[in-house]
Amino acid sequence: IEVYGNSDLVAGVAGLTNVKAVSAICCGSSVCILKEDGTLLGLGKDEEQNNIPAGLNVLSLASSNAALSNLAVAGYDLDTSFDGADMSYTVNVPNAVTSVDITATAADESAALKINGIAPSSGAAQTVEGLNVGANAIDIEVTAEDGTTVNTYTITINREDSIPAPTYDFNISSVKLLNPANEEITSVSAQGGYRIKAEVQNNSGDAQNALVIIQVRNGSGATDTGGGYVLNSTGNESTVPLTGWTVSSDLTLPNNLSGTAYVDVFVWDGWSVQAPLASASQTLSFDIVE
Repeated sequence: IEVYGNSDLVAGVAGLTNVKAVSAICCGSSVCILKEDGTLLGLGKDEEQNNIPAGLNVLSLASSNAALSNLAVAGYDLDTSFDGADMSYTVNVPNAVTSVDITATAADESAALKINGIAPSSGAAQTVEGLNVGANAIDIEVTAEDGTTVNTYTITINREDSIPAPTYDFNISSVKLLNPANEEITSVSAQGGYRIKAEVQNNSGDAQNALVIIQVRNGSGATDTGGGYVLNSTGNESTVPLTGWTVSSDLTLPNNLSGTAYVDVFVWDGWSVQAPLASASQTLSFDIVE
């Protein structure tokens, strides 16, 4: 407590006692003043107490309330309903989310807030950015008006991992560039003939129908993952045994070409649905020479 005024009652006062500790000594008075001579003076309105002198402004005890009345994450639900006595909560967000808006409301308007180290106004949203994949612990610190009572609430934001790569029962184990004599080569002449051979493994546990698409691309914008235009394309469909399937396509390059050609191999379940049975192979490329 701090006591201010123009009365000689507070002249030379060295400090104030703890009100709760000395209330009995002060005859039930709500406020005690420690005078310069070491005696206590009780102030109040009851009989046998000293009336508060005119001009004396007595400030009440600072609040020790460091609780929240509400806590929310915009667009997402806490794992449990908010309770001011519960200090820990969890929120799950998709992988694409890298920031959230958190709003904390103090039960006592005199309390001070910090969300992740930043001091927003009570009831105002604070953006927390840079969420990592996995658990992100966000602390909401509430300091009571008395400056010493502190509660720390924690929201753990669980950001989902990136979408896992799909798993398939088929695998393309090898793709090779061959000449008509079945010899491995690294380049093909324009208008020249060549062969693409791919090994397809069936790990499904049973013989299964599959369609293998082999295509060759070239031209502006062509890279190992797409672009350009298709020079050659073939489709081979068959029931693939557990021992696997060797697929080959004999092709001929058009005239007046140069640069790099890129080979794509896809395995689908058939022409109608064209659902992938294996991850595409796009590792083979070769030079087109004159």
